[in-house]
Amino acid sequence: MRRYELPTDDPSYEPFRIERMKQRKPRFAKYELDRMSARELRSLACSRLKIRGADSVVEKRELIRTIVESGKIEVISAPEPVERQNVAELRAMGVGKLRRAMEEAGVFFDPIDVVEKEDMVQIFVKSGRVVFREEEAETETDIAVDYGHGSKRTSLSEEGEDEATSKVQHSRSKSDCSDAPTDAVEVGDDGDDSVGNVGQNACCSETETMDVGAASHAPGNASDGSELESSQSSSAAEPAFASRTVSELRALGREFRIDLSTCIEKKEMVDKLAARVSTRR
Repeated sequence: MRRYELPTDDPSYEPFRIERMKQRKPRFAKYELDRMSARELRSLACSRLKIRGADSVVEKRELIRTIVESGKIEVISAPEPVERQNVAELRAMGVGKLRRAMEEAGVFFDPIDVVEKEDMVQIFVKSGRVVFREEEAETETDIAVDYGHGSKRTSLSEEGEDEATSKVQHSRSKSDCSDAPTDAVEVGDDGDDSVGNVGQNACCSETETMDVGAASHAPGNASDGSELESSQSSSAAEPAFASRTVSELRALGREFRIDLSTCIEKKEMVDKLAARVSTRR
């Protein structure tokens, strides 16, 4: 078994590494071959492995057998992926239950990469360690992505295109209050780790806007932050923070120097910010 060697900047080492890598056999688990389409298997057999006669094989089962028996790949033993009814079953789980299901399937993630539960679902799905008995009716699934640093949330297709497919939404501007309600993607605030949902923002009053609007839209303004800290207690601040988007909460966290990187649920961010406001009064 030849291990994969990463490329280096050493000119004396690279020629030998490249030569060794030419002799290295690609490694596949049996379930990975089973999950490939006939087109992907034919591309693997003909273009990458250059197996003679593979282009004339029609059936998927025969293509897999041809690839395995060619001796040009190494079939590794790996546990079968877990089986679920559909992706909606994952989305219906609480955060704790979903995390345990991922760990049992051998899928782990860095909390810094996860803003809400949908991020965990997508990591699980793309890992290849879960298969669904039912295919999704939709061809595309909108995924909420947070680019941080005060940016708003946009929608990307499930295929991971780099181009945003929806315009940036400003949920707390005065025009939003006077016009029709705007949809905003937020993580549920209830205690049972409920799924992130798309809720309609009700028209806001001037009093509600002044609670934390200045601090969230102008995080660099220290006087506005001080006014908020001195006028709100922990219990009174929670509803005001809860009305903010995840991006705005992150901006407040940076202003108050609160580490929110370990927070998965929006409620955790709200609790941390409210606690800090209470202690600094």
